[in-house]
Amino acid sequence: MLMKLDEKQKEYYKSNPSIELENDIVLPKNPLSFNNNSFQHRKILESEKNTKDNFFDSLICIWDINRNFKCPIIGTCLDTLEHEKMLKGTGFKAKKLRPYQHHRIIMEHISDGNKLSRKIDQYLKNKYSYSMEKYIHLSEKKFMEIWQEGLKSGHIDDLLFVAVMRNNLSDLNLMKIFGEIHMMGHSFVRENILFKKEITW
Repeated sequence: MLMKLDEKQKEYYKSNPSIELENDIVLPKNPLSFNNNSFQHRKILESEKNTKDNFFDSLICIWDINRNFKCPIIGTCLDTLEHEKMLKGTGFKAKKLRPYQHHRIIMEHISDGNKLSRKIDQYLKNKYSYSMEKYIHLSEKKFMEIWQEGLKSGHIDDLLFVAVMRNNLSDLNLMKIFGEIHMMGHSFVRENILFKKEITW
């Protein structure tokens, strides 16, 4: 439950850096555990930030990203044909399977470093290399402004990937990104159901 504050409470919570406030509302403790420590990011040395040869070495692997983002990343950053391509390229018999089965197999193999997860990791880093170099070192405020613009335009797959590869987004903004992606999924399903009802009536 969100708690609205009176003036005395505002001062108390503002003086406590461990408590998140937004519009004078206390945010609940995050049940999704978005703490950046769980991302197991390797630190990017200042001297390496503009060194292209070391750029990919500074990024985490896809199996090390926060578990809450694994399904959104795979579902958003790989289309159905790319799902099948990743599976076929690593020896899985995917031709007769349905898209949800492709997705399930990938999700079952994304928790550690294996042939499939390594292929997906390399593929996505290559696919979004331009966006990562462009956005990964922006300030958090600037990145979130671009994220909001991406939501309006529908161009968010690359920004979502960059978001999970960064090591400096706050829990609050990670929650926002996850929540917005999650609700977009619900909206899409609902709109698709309504559309199908309209064309069959």
